[in-house]
Amino acid sequence: GHQALRSPDHLDAFKLVLFRERNAWCPYSQRVWLALELCKPDTEYATVLIDNTGGGRPAWFAGLTTPRMRFADGTETGESVDIVRRLDHELGLGLYEHKDVEQLVKAFSATFPKATRPSSRAAFLLKASGAPVSRHEIEGTLAETQRLLLEDRGGPFFLGSAVSAADIAWAPFLERYAAQVPLVHPGLDPVRDFPAVATWFAALEEAVPAYFARLRGDRASWAKVLKANIDYVDDESPSRPPELLDVDDARAHELWRRYAADRESRVESSPAREAAAKIVRNRDAIVRDACRRGVGTDAEVDAGLRWCAAQLLFPENEGADGGDDESAGRRVAQYLDDRVCVPRDMGGPPAAALRRLAVSNRYDR
Repeated sequence: GHQALRSPDHLDAFKLVLFRERNAWCPYSQRVWLALELCKPDTEYATVLIDNTGGGRPAWFAGLTTPRMRFADGTETGESVDIVRRLDHELGLGLYEHKDVEQLVKAFSATFPKATRPSSRAAFLLKASGAPVSRHEIEGTLAETQRLLLEDRGGPFFLGSAVSAADIAWAPFLERYAAQVPLVHPGLDPVRDFPAVATWFAALEEAVPAYFARLRGDRASWAKVLKANIDYVDDESPSRPPELLDVDDARAHELWRRYAADRESRVESSPAREAAAKIVRNRDAIVRDACRRGVGTDAEVDAGLRWCAAQLLFPENEGADGGDDESAGRRVAQYLDDRVCVPRDMGGPPAAALRRLAVSNRYDR
């Protein structure tokens, strides 16, 4: 089981504690999160969310960096690759079984662009000067990634038919590239233009349903995050692929079913129900934020949230005249679409359900 915390209280109850950046933007924290999802379902661990944006960082974490993992013996490990290696050693995850695994983990650093600015929001996309990494250099990175994936190791992963530490090392960065590179260099698509990368993504989702259902950020979120670093993103570029709006897709539902099967007490049976549950659980915080942003009064936002939750839970009622509640609901749906960030707030499939609701209920239609 897993619990997310915002303070160090009660950590002694857990044998494993991950300290990670609270917005889920950090790709190095995501490496560790992905490795933890490969543990047995009954593995108990806690996540403590740390504010790395400056202002809210707790004094008890001063001088430390994320990710950081506290293990059962009370000792802590800091670097993401070292944490994954230790998790593999202590929990028997099988991530280091292939003889070439260390070589492929190191190949990540050798493959991605050099002299780039450290950034969790635009990883390997900005040179130290602040200028975007060139199209030519990114194409070289992707071509080398594809070459490594196509080496005769039995694919579709970097080291054959099973997920290894190499896949964990590369996954967060390829994920961000898939969403952000087309915005920086229109016409260059890491998934469309590099078939081995597309095959690798699909295989990772099949092998680790939690990656598809909870960990992987969506294009809309990575586009918003990118704008904090690059102010000339082409706003006419699609912020999310149409397929993410199709939450009735059979494959998406099967992957969600597999993800939820091991988490019956913590995850709803469908993405739409999970989105509704998130609205209910976070109602107070959402109302405060929405009112502060001018979405409506407390009562109007509350009514809008109730309408959104009802639409998600009972889609057969979509299109029925809801009067003032429907009017408020459409405004709130647009607000939720604008504000939700994946995977910070929820996984991709529940967010897709929210985004589809917003698209189908445009307030100005």
